Amino acid sequence: MRIEHIIISLLLNILTIPIKAQSGYDTYQHVPFGWATCEDADGTPYALNGGEGVETPREAVLFSSGSDDRQRIYNAIKSHDIIILDGSQGDFIFSRSVSISGIRNKTIVGRNNARLCTQWHITPEMREVLTAANLSQYSSQAGTGGTLSNGISVDEACELHTRQTLIDYTGDKDENYRNAGIFSLKADNENIIIRNITFVGPGSVDIGGTDLISNNGATHVWIDHCEFIDGLDGNLDSGYRTGDPQFVTYSWNIFRYTDRSFSHPLSNGLFWQENNLQYVTYAYNIWGNGCQGRMPWGRGARLHALNNYYNCPGNSSCIGLAEGSQALIEGNYAEAGVKSPFKPGSYSENLYVARKNSNFGSYSDKSNTTQSLDVPYDYTMFLPLYVPEILQGAQGAGATLDNPLLDITRTDTDKQQDKKQNNSACYNIAGLKVAPDTPGIIIKRGKKIQNK
Repeated sequence: MRIEHIIISLLLNILTIPIKAQSGYDTYQHVPFGWATCEDADGTPYALNGGEGVETPREAVLFSSGSDDRQRIYNAIKSHDIIILDGSQGDFIFSRSVSISGIRNKTIVGRNNARLCTQWHITPEMREVLTAANLSQYSSQAGTGGTLSNGISVDEACELHTRQTLIDYTGDKDENYRNAGIFSLKADNENIIIRNITFVGPGSVDIGGTDLISNNGATHVWIDHCEFIDGLDGNLDSGYRTGDPQFVTYSWNIFRYTDRSFSHPLSNGLFWQENNLQYVTYAYNIWGNGCQGRMPWGRGARLHALNNYYNCPGNSSCIGLAEGSQALIEGNYAEAGVKSPFKPGSYSENLYVARKNSNFGSYSDKSNTTQSLDVPYDYTMFLPLYVPEILQGAQGAGATLDNPLLDITRTDTDKQQDKKQNNSACYNIAGLKVAPDTPGIIIKRGKKIQNK
């Protein structure tokens, strides 16, 4: 491309950058936002505040015990409002996923490189056994399965033979390893914040197991600045809420897989109950090495995919929609070699607006509707060409926060003062706060100003 074409393209991007909020990059590192902060589809505000939701929050600080920490962490979540997991004494170990129900107003954060790790994992020897079984020859279509030696029926042939191979190798007829995950959040949970934690799974394999986090219907959930590695079935799945819609935000996270994983590296499913919708914001996330699909994939979803970074060359697909979905996809960046950044599906009722994406092929700027799919909450959108640098920065995606409780436990007076200061703040075209006299184009109160 000729240099003058590059300059013209950049100027066009500068002149059309949408600024919906003047809170800026630094503030959005800490403040809940997105669909999780909405009470309804019209954007009626919801006070997402985690453990700050009670008058006198009860706080617990936990360190690794050196053995199974599952029950200790579960007990702390049930009996405290703010749970701080300190990684300075080693990793927290989970013998199996913990099912969490009936909780409200909870904040779970990590510090000092807190890692929650599954006890069971796929070993190199297991990989050799699975490879020798030539499992790719079997169908993954429903209705092609059979019955395992433990008497359990399986619907798909590939899962059937994978599970039978592991039963024969491990001798575990109960298949306890299928529960190798961390948290399962049930639908009666609400107002939950999880931040600054690294979740490490056993490696992905097609055995119908659990996820690192399964958000099974919990609403007004903000999962932010975490890293998810090697989930057994998925890294972070959500859905299965009956009755009212589900409102969640997943932001500034990293999703990836390592050599532990064998098959089924499908990271983020948005599943559904018939006639119930999920309102989901996926913003400022990185899908990295090993991710094959579901980044995310949803049915019955109202998805806002904002400024995500796809660095997973050789994948199958990234964002995918099944029936009954609508999506606003903007400002995302895909590296060279990433396949099918967006697959809208062939369902006539699906609507999408894709705009200002980079390396998204025909879906960089394309819509199939004249209907507005704009969301009702404020947010900051960076130009996509800055997304890799911002998300991979020192305070970017992943468990990078020095103080993960900042702004969650601050008083209303503090926050009002921040808002007052931000209303007069200035930002450059990347969304970073700058001095008012910075040369070039700056943005103040949503207006572009040219400084010489």
